[in-house]
Amino acid sequence: MRLPAEWERQSGVMLTWPDETTPWYELEKVQECYGRIISAILRFEKVLLVTADIKAVTKRLTELGVDTSKIQFQECPINDTCIPVVAAKAFRGGHKGAGPVGVDAAPFQDERTHIHAHHLVGECPVKEYLLGDSVVEIRGGKPYRLVPLPKPEQMFLDDYPLPASYANFLITNGAVLVPGSGSELDEVARTRLQEVFPDREVIVIDCRPLLSGHGGLHCVTMQYPEGWLE
Repeated sequence: MRLPAEWERQSGVMLTWPDETTPWYELEKVQECYGRIISAILRFEKVLLVTADIKAVTKRLTELGVDTSKIQFQECPINDTCIPVVAAKAFRGGHKGAGPVGVDAAPFQDERTHIHAHHLVGECPVKEYLLGDSVVEIRGGKPYRLVPLPKPEQMFLDDYPLPASYANFLITNGAVLVPGSGSELDEVARTRLQEVFPDREVIVIDCRPLLSGHGGLHCVTMQYPEGWLE
């Protein structure tokens, strides 16, 4: 099995619905966030939604104004919504494919552009600090065009700092979905990403509820290559 780069054509995006068995803080707000993400994805491609209870999640999504007729459901037991944890269960549920996976440069927007969170790089050489020797190994030492993204304003849960980042975006067939922080920096990040993805609509989605679980928009999604989802 070959897992193409994220900017290549997709057949859909998988998410796992958060319910009472999953370790989320303020579950109702997290579900509302999932509703926003799912609605945005459905504008451009299919959604495969893994859940322990199709009837219950259909009711909840309908309350949130999501058109569930366009969602492909997969029912199976869950206890987490992190995609690596649940992906194997979804594969065993009857969808195509299992076995070795080859990944094509997923962190890159294209062969020569790498998008990074500006505050992670600082004054250190990117090759040594961010990617080690992988820059040379992946592209034969050719330089990349780096696109800095702003650091979101620090957010807290009680006194605990939360890991917000605009780099946790999701590329879909016709759009780039960016996790918003509710500040003016959202538009700065959106504008910079729009320059990188001129042929896609860049959409900011308020994903602050996901931060309480140390997750983000990209963490709770998984793209499927073209031809995988019927």
